[in-house]
Amino acid sequence: MVMIPPFGCTRPSNSFSLNQIPKDQKFNLASFHLVCEVVQWYQWFEKENGTLYQGEFTQNILVIFGPSSFEDFTNALTKLHQTTIVREYQKKFEKLANHIEELDDSFYRSYFISGLKEEIQVEVKMFNSNNMIAKIGLAKLVEDKFNIESK
Repeated sequence: MVMIPPFGCTRPSNSFSLNQIPKDQKFNLASFHLVCEVVQWYQWFEKENGTLYQGEFTQNILVIFGPSSFEDFTNALTKLHQTTIVREYQKKFEKLANHIEELDDSFYRSYFISGLKEEIQVEVKMFNSNNMIAKIGLAKLVEDKFNIESK
């Protein structure tokens, strides 16, 4: 799986599936969307080493731009806490969660709620939903409620 941080998402293959891109066209299409330092690296690497093939590209780009093999995303996710608005917490949560594949949905729901500010957490827990989208939406509504009440 190719992970290109400046691409805007850590899993471009999901976008390929969504847009029904044939497998043999994914690599060429992905190279069109390289930005910033990834383009510079790609141009330099291709100049020095010749044309990259998909396997080489994936392996090399993960070494250069991917996470270190020592990073523990599960541990980081369990320690994440909301310090600003729900949307910022949600983005950090999703960024970490995208690197974890072996956990079930109940884990993500539980840790999302446990990282919310306490006053938001209490109200979100009152509603027993097994849907992550509903929990995020509810957290945003509760946050809005507290913002209105504090005016």
